[in-house]
Amino acid sequence: MRLRTVVTRDLPRVLRGCQIREKDPTLPKTASERVRAPEHDDSCPRIGALALAGSSCSELIRQRVGFSDTITAGPVSAWAKGINLTPAKILRGAPVARRIRLEVETAARSFVEETGVLPTLATVLAGNAPPSSAYRDAISHAMEACGIAHVDVLLPVAATTGRIVESVERLNDRDDVHGVIILLPLPPHVHVLDVISSITPTKDVDGISPSSVGRLHLGLPTLYPSTPLAGLEILDHYQIPVAGTRAVVVGRGNVVGKPMAALLTARDATVTLCHSRTVPLEVETRMADIVVLAAGHPGLLHGEMIKPGATVIDFGVNVSSGRIIGDADPESIERLAGAYTPVPGGTTPVTTMALARNTVTAAYAQVAEFQSTTAGKS
Repeated sequence: MRLRTVVTRDLPRVLRGCQIREKDPTLPKTASERVRAPEHDDSCPRIGALALAGSSCSELIRQRVGFSDTITAGPVSAWAKGINLTPAKILRGAPVARRIRLEVETAARSFVEETGVLPTLATVLAGNAPPSSAYRDAISHAMEACGIAHVDVLLPVAATTGRIVESVERLNDRDDVHGVIILLPLPPHVHVLDVISSITPTKDVDGISPSSVGRLHLGLPTLYPSTPLAGLEILDHYQIPVAGTRAVVVGRGNVVGKPMAALLTARDATVTLCHSRTVPLEVETRMADIVVLAAGHPGLLHGEMIKPGATVIDFGVNVSSGRIIGDADPESIERLAGAYTPVPGGTTPVTTMALARNTVTAAYAQVAEFQSTTAGKS
C-alpha cells in the first residue's frame, strides 16, 4: 500500500484524543464524500500486520445496547407529591450528534487526504436477532454519514466460539479495517469473553476488551465505550456540571454501568453504583444531582425517587406495548427533574456518533503505531 507523507505521533499521545474535554471543539463546516468499502470476505486469508502511517487530527472520542442488570423498584414515599415545578429541560441527542458528526466528517476527510485510505469500521454479528440487526443498520447509516466505510461480517447463529474468534482475528490483520465491534448479545453457546478478548486493543472501538476496560479503570489512554461517552457528551453540550456533584449509576453492567461510573469518577463526581441488591433504591437516587439509568427495567425511576432539579440520563432501551421506552417514567420525572434525556431520541443518536469518532481515533492510532515501528527498524 502506498502512503502519503504524514507526521509521526506515538500511540499514547494519539489515544489521548479519545478522552472527554470540558470545552466543545470548533465545528467544521463541510462534509466529506461518502464512500463504501467492499464487504468482508469471511474466508479471506490472513494478510499480515498494520500498514498505515499517522498524522495529527482534532481530538476524538466514542456505546449502545440494552442491559440485563434488572432492578425492581420498591415502594417509595409520597414526599414529592403535589410539588409543581417548571417542566424539566429535555436533553435531546440530535444537536449533540450533529456537532460530533461534523467534527468526525472533517477528521475522516483529513485521514483520507493524508493516507489515501478510508477509515473503516467492521461489525461482527452472529445470528439475526432483531435488536442487534437494527443496531448494525444504525451503525452502517451513521458511518456512511461521516465518510467512514463499513464492513459487515455476518455469521450464522450456530457459529462456534472458534469461528467467531477466527473472523475477528482476520479483521485484526486487515490493514484496511481500523475498528472492530462485536454486536452483543452473542448466542448462548458462545464464550463471550473469548470473543471480546480477541479484539486487538487499538481496534477495540467499543472499549469492551479486558485490556481496554483495565486501562479505563487505571485512567490510562484507551478507546472508551461509546455509550458512556455519549452520556458525558450530552452533559457537556448542555453545560450540566459534573465535577463536585453526586452521581448515582443504576445498573452494574460491563458495557455501560461500570464504565459510566468510572468516567464520572474521572470527571471528579462522587459516584454511587447501584444494582439489584440496592434496597431501597430511592434512598440513593434522592441524594443524587445526576442519575444515570442503565438497568434495562422500564419505568424503574419515578419522580418521587429524585430530588428537585436532578439530571436524569436514561440509557434504557425497552419495548413495551410496541413502543420503545427507557428506564425512567418521563411523565413523573419531568415534574421534578431539572433535565432528562428522552427515550427514544436521547442517548442513542449520540452513541453512534461517538462510535464513529472512536473509529477515526483508532485509524490515526494505528497509523502512528505503524510508523513508530517502521522508524525503529530503520
